[in-house]
Amino acid sequence: MTGYWSIPELENVYLEDSWVLSKGAHPAVDATGQPDFGSLDEFGVEGASYRLSGNFGLVAFESDLPTLELTE
Repeated sequence: MTGYWSIPELENVYLEDSWVLSKGAHPAVDATGQPDFGSLDEFGVEGASYRLSGNFGLVAFESDLPTLELTE
């Protein structure tokens, strides 16, 4: 698998400082008492197969090429 930056739409995006706000997993509780699902540690790509992993677990899926749309 190659990194997500090999996807043209994501080549100028840095996801390593991204945080998971909600996914079916049970969160840990951080020092402030807030739910903490952890951060995104890996986003790998191989053809139409994608793999996301972090403290929240592993998500593997197949999809068309993702796009990025910024909104206010």
